[in-house]
Amino acid sequence: MKLWMLSGCHVNGVRVTDDRFVVVVQENFLVFIFFYHLTLNLYSWLKLLIDHWKSSKISNGRFLVKMAPVKGSCDFCGRPSNPNNDVLYGPIHRMKDIKCHYYCLLFSSNLDQNGRDDEGILGFLLPDIKRELRRAKTVNCSYCRKPGGVTSCHANKCKKRFHLPCGLEKGSLHLFYDDFRSYCGEHRKKQRVPADVLSSRDVNCSICFDPIEDLTSNDSIWAPCCRKNGWFHRLCIQSGQVQRCHAKKWDIHTRPRCFMGA
Repeated sequence: MKLWMLSGCHVNGVRVTDDRFVVVVQENFLVFIFFYHLTLNLYSWLKLLIDHWKSSKISNGRFLVKMAPVKGSCDFCGRPSNPNNDVLYGPIHRMKDIKCHYYCLLFSSNLDQNGRDDEGILGFLLPDIKRELRRAKTVNCSYCRKPGGVTSCHANKCKKRFHLPCGLEKGSLHLFYDDFRSYCGEHRKKQRVPADVLSSRDVNCSICFDPIEDLTSNDSIWAPCCRKNGWFHRLCIQSGQVQRCHAKKWDIHTRPRCFMGA
């Protein structure tokens, strides 16, 4: 950095006596610039460290975690991480030494979301998950007979307890609204669809536009507010690819009136 000075002024306590313009290298100014940029860099690094610390701190049992899917097997159902199954079970997330599918948490009968969305695994707190895992060791799945059957059928007097994947393989139904009830394949709720709607031909899913082969299948859903055009694959809705029902401005993924029938 060059600083042009006139004759007669002082630089670092020394009077400049030459009558012509002189170039004075002001060392103090260079030092100031150096430390200024150094401070900016240190501030940036410190901010990154603080953000990282906030994303993984534990305070009063509340564990804040970045929701990045991870590899490994679910501590509840034992199934390994597989992107192809994320729509069915939800992605596997890690919190400290725990790994679990999000939907395994969501449909665990004795597990509540006691935190905010940015706490734990989308609201499921570390102490609560550990408590449910301890219970899981004492509950055998009604299908595979292995421990971890924490999903219960909500039907009266039904005592079936199962892993989420085991239940789905046996035709279970899981409702993504209100208190997130589950039903085994025997007691799952059936949608009431008018005969004239069931008689429709060449029906396509309103999301993926692929044909729906069997309108009476558990894998298909009819949205009453959309009448004959409101057919969907269940997994297409569960994947979150549809946002709102334009007929009534309902969220089709969370409002039962829009796809469960009256």
